[in-house]
Amino acid sequence: TSDFIAIKLGDVNGSVAENLSGKTQNRNADKINFNINDITLPAGVLTNIPVAIGKSDAFVGMQWTFELSPGLHYYGIEAEALNIKNDQVAEVNRNGKRYISVAFDDLNGIQLQENAVMFDLIVRADKASKISSLLTISNDVTPALAYDMTMDEKQILLEYRSDYADERTFVSQNHPNPFKDETVIKINQKSSSPVLVSIFDAKGESISNSTISVSPGQHI
Repeated sequence: TSDFIAIKLGDVNGSVAENLSGKTQNRNADKINFNINDITLPAGVLTNIPVAIGKSDAFVGMQWTFELSPGLHYYGIEAEALNIKNDQVAEVNRNGKRYISVAFDDLNGIQLQENAVMFDLIVRADKASKISSLLTISNDVTPALAYDMTMDEKQILLEYRSDYADERTFVSQNHPNPFKDETVIKINQKSSSPVLVSIFDAKGESISNSTISVSPGQHI
């Protein structure tokens, strides 16, 4: 791990490094999930949003960027299983969009247990809204990547779950994001039900809405 290069996100600008290791990003990298319970945020109230790891794994570093939709305001991060420090977090404004970028590293490695809460996001919504409609992981500022103990890359995906007690019903964030011609969304459904699929452009305006009937199981 001697070639590990951490990014100090307090210095984030247009020339930010490609990734934490300095290596070219591997598009076939394994994936890990950040899980969030898809609650409805109350209007005008500071709310802690726990962000958990999907499966047990050990890492020496991670970097990711949250994109905040208009109407969602960021107030801070509270460390849990990940000992995130202030100088590892940066607020970024770019082309009219707002981002929260994080680069965490621990060269001794950190073991995260399945479903462990890594940190809490502290946010406030202007109006009552599902958190999934307001917060995504974006590759606009940095690639969303984690590095295991051998420095192999794993793509970080954001997954919203409808109920902590029922982890068989969830929708994963689309990837790639942003996208031009096509993107992939994974839906896991406990029972048959209609699902509304909405697509928004970079301005947050709805450009497509369709309802599909989904049977139990995983769909891509």
